[in-house]
Amino acid sequence: MDTAFLNFLLRCLGTGLLVAAGGAGGMAACAHKKSAWQEVYAVSRLFSYMQQLLAYQALTGEELLQRAKSYPQFTCLGVQSCTRLETLPLPDTIVPSLREEIRSDLQQLSMAPRETACRTLQHLATVCEEAAVQKEKEAQMAEKLWPRLGICLGALAAILMW
Repeated sequence: MDTAFLNFLLRCLGTGLLVAAGGAGGMAACAHKKSAWQEVYAVSRLFSYMQQLLAYQALTGEELLQRAKSYPQFTCLGVQSCTRLETLPLPDTIVPSLREEIRSDLQQLSMAPRETACRTLQHLATVCEEAAVQKEKEAQMAEKLWPRLGICLGALAAILMW
């Protein structure tokens, strides 16, 4: 075989690999955005679940956490290792200002009467749901943009190497 042909074949193979790697990198970025959305949505669901429990039964924060620990959809939030509502681990995907608001409300929750605690949990669920909707929009946009951008960057890298 001719060395020029082998050289051309290797360049084409390298180009394909760069384009595929760029597309895979874009898809990984999409997966990160989607997992961020799922984490925030799970926090919203947790607060809704706690609010519904508290609306029908007088439970302490520890009892609410014990009930939440029995559901697998909340294990991704780290409720298994949590003993008090104030120490509930919040995902880093929640913006810091919202995390501080949640922490503050959770600290006040343990001392609040039942009706106030229900309203607080409902407020937290609503705020987290709004944040989840925003994260979902970001994930949908990333799903459209990032794989294409990754492929284009891979093709650009291949062009620059030719």
